[in-house]
Amino acid sequence: MSQQTQPLSVIERAVLRRVPALGLPAGARVLDAPCGAGALVISLNQAGFDAWGLDLDDQARPFLHGRLLLSDLNRPLPWPDASFDALFSIEGIEHLENGCISTR
Repeated sequence: MSQQTQPLSVIERAVLRRVPALGLPAGARVLDAPCGAGALVISLNQAGFDAWGLDLDDQARPFLHGRLLLSDLNRPLPWPDASFDALFSIEGIEHLENGCISTR
């Protein structure tokens, strides 16, 4: 996994500070969708999680090394139910046509 490619946003830093409160075990599989440039995915991997990114745009591809799936969040997630221990949706869900579809 690449080193940080861009600084985390204020919101992404706040998420990282609060992740320990979730009580996730080391290696927990987590998803950041949409992941944008992948900064939060990289930080979560560096923190010991099995982090993956999903986005409509492939700008994170060079940095996530196979941990990025391209998909439209206006459709159901392309994984079976219970594939992740936690899902983060930072600065993205408000842009979806139907936020309920991607949160199921």
